[in-house]
Amino acid sequence: MRIQDIPTLTYHKIDNTIELGLNKIHPKIFKEHIQMLNQCDFKGITTKCKLTSKSIFITFDDAYQCVFTNALNTMQHFGFKGIIFVNTKFIGKMNKWDINFGINKSHHLTKEEIQKLSQLGWEIASHGHKHIAYSRMKLKDIRRDLIDSKNILETLTGKEIVSFTSPFNIMPNEIWKLLSDIGYQNIFIQKSFIKDRDTIIPKNLNVIERRSVYSFDSYRNLQKKIFNSSKVELLKENIIHSCSRLTVFFSRNSYN
Repeated sequence: MRIQDIPTLTYHKIDNTIELGLNKIHPKIFKEHIQMLNQCDFKGITTKCKLTSKSIFITFDDAYQCVFTNALNTMQHFGFKGIIFVNTKFIGKMNKWDINFGINKSHHLTKEEIQKLSQLGWEIASHGHKHIAYSRMKLKDIRRDLIDSKNILETLTGKEIVSFTSPFNIMPNEIWKLLSDIGYQNIFIQKSFIKDRDTIIPKNLNVIERRSVYSFDSYRNLQKKIFNSSKVELLKENIIHSCSRLTVFFSRNSYN
């Protein structure tokens, strides 16, 4: 079993608050997802666990505090471990990098919560430092962003940080070699129809394609994502995911 073959689901917020958008999953629905995965003998693992035909990666982007408060207990109850991608500049802060519409404001995990997840066997992974699209940054700034994120998380957890996903899934061709040189090993990306990356990816990098979970997804939809059995579902995901580029367009984040 190769790490690239492990089915991977991506969540963002697990919460019952009102929000504009599709990335928030109600805790009750999330529990139903994990319960049904468990009933099908799947087990949530990290990249550092033994791989089996029933392994699945449950990943969380942006490291929102609601994952700690609303998802952790469910994951623990069913013996699942998660992978959480942290944008390190915003540890313990609000999500000012995002378009909040005035009501989508959320806290990110604190240092103590990240450490607790790490102690419980969750994998702490990098989502970059400033959460700025790499298409808007010079190569030297991308390198600094990748290094800063890795160093901060390794100091915080005392563990090597080997997994990464880029902000907004934007991956300039030059970034692949940077990731390899800096010491990342497992690169998580949104699954798409594009298959022309092989010539630019260093052989020592594992590329894991993920499927995003949205607020309207039923367990039947999850099954289609897990088994890659529906091109329609993949098309829907890619269309919805492309809307995240609006955040990139309207973002006023600076590089300082």
